Amino acid sequence: MENPDSRWTEARLASLDPPAAWSPNAVRALAAIRARQGAWRRRAVGVLCGAIAAAVACLVLMAASAPQACATPTSCAEHIWEKVFPKRPAAAKPALDFQA
Repeated sequence: MENPDSRWTEARLASLDPPAAWSPNAVRALAAIRARQGAWRRRAVGVLCGAIAAAVACLVLMAASAPQACATPTSCAEHIWEKVFPKRPAAAKPALDFQA
């Protein structure tokens, strides 16, 4: 007994078969693959350049924000460290009142 869905499935699969006179065009397919690879490379280079530009901009802004602190390399590094990681005031400890 044949499943009623199997005829539909066979018809759908048969519609995917290429025409009898069709032959693959390897040159065109290779050109399409190379075009996609070129697009991917251009996109990757653009993203990399954008990331480098953002990093340079951050470094320039950090250095420009404290020119007075950069008299010596040590004080400049400390100032940048404190800008990135600010010191938080210590939390006040509650007073303990014990009576003997």
